Amino acid sequence: MAYLHKSGACFVLPGVMLGCLSFLYIVGGAAPEASYCKSWVKAWTVETVADFVAALGPSFQQHASAFRSLQVDGSLLLELTEEDLQKDFQIGSGFHRRRLLQAIFS
Repeated sequence: MAYLHKSGACFVLPGVMLGCLSFLYIVGGAAPEASYCKSWVKAWTVETVADFVAALGPSFQQHASAFRSLQVDGSLLLELTEEDLQKDFQIGSGFHRRRLLQAIFS
């Protein structure tokens, strides 16, 4: 089941997120330009980013609080690297780091 978060974040339940292009295709919208998707994500608030991370599944809820406490908004989210996730967010699992990056940039 897909829904559009009030802030413009797109999620698919339970615990799976689709990128902007995939989500719009599934709900029947026209595929936007990649720059439109980036501007959409850049507008996300800190709370929206935390919701996005938590929606990836139960094991990611602990990471959502780190995104919230470090005040990561949509603009900063788009700049994160695997090194950032390991050092600044203390995400030790390589799988979790890859899953987060895949969800952010899909």
